[in-house]
Amino acid sequence: ADKVQNSNLLQGKTLLGFLICLGNAWGLLLIIFFLGNGLVALPRFFWSKVNLKERYKRVVCRIAAKEEYREELRFSLEELAEKAHQYNSSCPPDLQEYSDIIVDKIPLFLSENTAFKRNVKAGTGERSHSMDLTYKKLVKLHSKLLHSLHEYDVISGQHQRMYKEALRIKDIKKARKNENKFIMWSNKDPREGNFGSCLSKTEWYWHLKILPILNMIMFGWATFFTAVVILAECTLFTDIDFALFGLIIKMD
Repeated sequence: ADKVQNSNLLQGKTLLGFLICLGNAWGLLLIIFFLGNGLVALPRFFWSKVNLKERYKRVVCRIAAKEEYREELRFSLEELAEKAHQYNSSCPPDLQEYSDIIVDKIPLFLSENTAFKRNVKAGTGERSHSMDLTYKKLVKLHSKLLHSLHEYDVISGQHQRMYKEALRIKDIKKARKNENKFIMWSNKDPREGNFGSCLSKTEWYWHLKILPILNMIMFGWATFFTAVVILAECTLFTDIDFALFGLIIKMD
């Protein structure tokens, strides 16, 4: 009798309430995981593709931020390079090989700026061995130097890509006034011949006519998708239900 009663609890309103809870949890997960990346960022992404002026301003601002951060990393690397040369000039014989490895990891553009600091304690040619220098300090310095160099390379690569993107957007904006209907790229040579001229015109129509329309369509679709998802979660417990689990429940 108890088993029959417990099985009945999983039917009817109890099962319906459980499914409604699942639908609510599903909706909350959608809002949490897609609110930033999907519901908001996706429409903004396609809108920025349509509005070249705002897109150019945004890229330029990002370039300035990357340049500032890259300069901070450069100053940090110069300090690490200076410390590496100081350690190398006062390194005990048993640690000299590892210290030389660290100095060899310093890039040329940093070595040129810090080379004059090498003779901090070795100006007379005699090495004054530091009793405070240990293998642990060299390992710590080596790790910091490698980490900073990797981060500097990553930021420099991102800065270079953003700079190329800014030039590309600027070239497309200038091409709007081009009566010959071709884009003069800053980092590419102009195409020659009849086939090259045809490709240039096709490229002009693609970037200035076709692609903006496609981006506008995608912007409208993404905005509609965002509105539907938010409306679905707002109408989960109402008579008009757009939620996925809510529609499945009401199919019965």
